[in-house]
Amino acid sequence: MQKLMPNAPTLIFKKDKWYVQITIPKELRHLYPNQKQKQRSTGTTDKTIANKKAHVIASEIYADFEAKAMQSPWDNFVKELVLEDVEYWDMRYIGDQPFSITYKKRPIDADEAAAALRTAHLRLMEWDLISERNGWLKYAIDNGLLWVDRQKARQAIADVAVQLKTDFPEMDMGHVFGETKISTPKPMQEILLLEDQSPLFSTLINGYLEDKVSKDVSQRKLACERAISYIGDRPINQYDRVDGIEVAKKMDALGFSYKRIKTTISYIKGVFVYAGGIRGENGKVLLERPPWANLPLSKYGTKPRPYEPFTKEELKRLFQEPMPKQERLLLSILTTTGMRLDEAALMTWERVVDYQGIRCFSLLSSTDNEQVRVKNEGSKRYIPVPDIIKPLLKAKSKGRIFDYRTHNGKAQAKASDALMPIIRKVTQNDRKVVHSLRGNFKDSVRDANYSKEINDFLTGHKQGDVAGGYGQGPSMEKRLEVLNAIQHPYLEAHVS
Repeated sequence: MQKLMPNAPTLIFKKDKWYVQITIPKELRHLYPNQKQKQRSTGTTDKTIANKKAHVIASEIYADFEAKAMQSPWDNFVKELVLEDVEYWDMRYIGDQPFSITYKKRPIDADEAAAALRTAHLRLMEWDLISERNGWLKYAIDNGLLWVDRQKARQAIADVAVQLKTDFPEMDMGHVFGETKISTPKPMQEILLLEDQSPLFSTLINGYLEDKVSKDVSQRKLACERAISYIGDRPINQYDRVDGIEVAKKMDALGFSYKRIKTTISYIKGVFVYAGGIRGENGKVLLERPPWANLPLSKYGTKPRPYEPFTKEELKRLFQEPMPKQERLLLSILTTTGMRLDEAALMTWERVVDYQGIRCFSLLSSTDNEQVRVKNEGSKRYIPVPDIIKPLLKAKSKGRIFDYRTHNGKAQAKASDALMPIIRKVTQNDRKVVHSLRGNFKDSVRDANYSKEINDFLTGHKQGDVAGGYGQGPSMEKRLEVLNAIQHPYLEAHVS
């Protein structure tokens, strides 16, 4: 693949959001019809937050450019015909000498395009002639080529001929190939299946994603696209352990975090696991042993920095900030209960219930078949409504308490977009975010001299209430006692 010259990203504001914009490299412009720039939304109106997101989004756009370049007919043409160091002759002259151009450079006009195709066509004819005289097997062994490479070369020259004819309509194709015609090859997928009966990685993605309905499907799909971009689309049984390391290295070079790299590897590995559970047309399991077990990933990616809790003064200023009623209620629930952002943002009025005689937030699936989405089994719990915020929940309604838009069943992204601009008016410390409120809550429970066990239970780090009728942790009375023992003087003036 040719070395791309990426353009720097810029932020533009449109449709009430900040977007990351990057000009498409000239050498890839033909792969993006009617586009000069690629744009992706940061999902926020706050420029400070947009700037923080810009690096990751720009990395994803660059990865898309790389993937497109790998799909480029010209790059496949050069690779499959082994032409990196071969020159194609143009019919023009410098002085009295004809000049040549290497295949690392794309043709810039019809003459160069025709010369390139003639040279490639001669190479293909040479392959055929030598193989007929010496036997393809001997020729393949001597030159390190497989039968499938020969077919891929035919496909490559056919593809690039179509592209160049589109770029340079005046090019005479008959003059390029003479009377010899290039036969239409079989689709590459069929060729690879004939070769070893193993399907391409890309052909298994949809089946894998169907098994993961509502489980971060978009992120899993993006991970699979990154795999194809970084290590290529090959028969599923031709990937090895080193390929996983290559993915980690490339993501590390693009500035991704260790957590994102680990998650991406896990999602890609899911395709191998899926292949290990189905049979091919020959009746054999597609993949006996998934190749990416226990990859050493610890040295790749930026390491997480712990979030910092807010100071008492910052909490006071936070609740003094003018804000919509919805955001004030959400911040109040997060501060006084230790709930995760998504747990609170997805709360419904039907799950504000009386349990064991105490008003509670329920994080268990309700009797009307509502499936509550939580992080783990320990998160399935009842949390008493602290006395200080009960006045905010007097006007009970139906459905969700908050109207933040969901994506893949989660609302935390949009909820965070609403809360972070308020937080940034109080502090610019990038380690102080919405999640910091859980740190404040845990510190407050500890400072009130309650045990770590009840602290972890309230925040969803223990076993939880695994069934609606069986209390598995501290009693509701004890939980309410703990929550009411925590003082929130900055809240009192705003609760009525």
